[in-house]
Amino acid sequence: MSTGFRLPFPPAAWWLVALFVLSNVLFVVVSAPHTLVQGTGEIALLSSTAGAVALVAGDGRRPPRGTTAFVLGAVLVTTIANEATLADADPLGYESWHFGACTVLLLTLAVRGRVLMAWCGMAALLAVTALWAEHVGRSPAYAVPLTMWHMGVLVIGTTVGLGLGLLQQRLDRVRVAASARSTAEDVATAAQRESRARAETILQRVEPVLEVVASGNALTVEDRTRARLLEAALRDEMRAPFLVREGAFVTALDHARRTGQDVLLLDDADESEEAQRQRGLLTRRLAPCIAAVPDAQITIRFSGQSGRYRLTLVSASHSETFTLGEGASMPPS
Repeated sequence: MSTGFRLPFPPAAWWLVALFVLSNVLFVVVSAPHTLVQGTGEIALLSSTAGAVALVAGDGRRPPRGTTAFVLGAVLVTTIANEATLADADPLGYESWHFGACTVLLLTLAVRGRVLMAWCGMAALLAVTALWAEHVGRSPAYAVPLTMWHMGVLVIGTTVGLGLGLLQQRLDRVRVAASARSTAEDVATAAQRESRARAETILQRVEPVLEVVASGNALTVEDRTRARLLEAALRDEMRAPFLVREGAFVTALDHARRTGQDVLLLDDADESEEAQRQRGLLTRRLAPCIAAVPDAQITIRFSGQSGRYRLTLVSASHSETFTLGEGASMPPS
């Protein structure tokens, strides 16, 4: 078993994170090296890097609430740290690198399904920028043209994210339908295989009797007994095929029928796994009790529904119901 560390995302995603970080570092070093001296540049760089790593360190699906909140916090810290020392200029140039960095983080959130939270992050970026504009002597509305292009990018990301979400829902429905169809086919195949196996077993019992009948010889008592048991077995297969699976129960039926008793099996319950499990358990409990019934006719019926299945034996002198969790003993005849 391998115990090595495995990145949740493919290596290409981590290369994109590295390129994202390197670009931001170059923007800071080239356009605003003073922010590194003041410490705000390092804070902004670390915050944006942490947000990118958090997005890539997941499992590739929709980010959980904790990760989303962390990324929004990274966007807010990056914006505040960079704009704390951002000088008023027209144009701002690469010193406003944080707009692009935060937009990339928010765009990733939107594409991965967190559209509303991405726009909350954009609103926070816009609000902080409006406060910065007022601080440097401009109108707070100056924040709108500064972020307009970035909001356009986020609109595209929103469209892509919603489209991918709808596509994922459709794919999920198709996958569920395909899985259900495959399961149904497996169940049907297993049922056909079991029916074929049981048919072959019955055929093996039929052949000797048919050979005796076809030979034209007089039927012996044993031949007649075998024919009667075969007829009963065929009747069981048609009326209650799921009841005649336990060896001890089938042996008890054959013994009763060999002595001349007429045993009728009825099965009114469903074919679920629980019902089949209880058929096996209850028929095993009932098997040793059949020999204690002296009457010529016996009726055994399995009925009920989920959680309330029961196996009932009825004859002229006996009436007994078996359920799981309850003791069952035959009353004296």
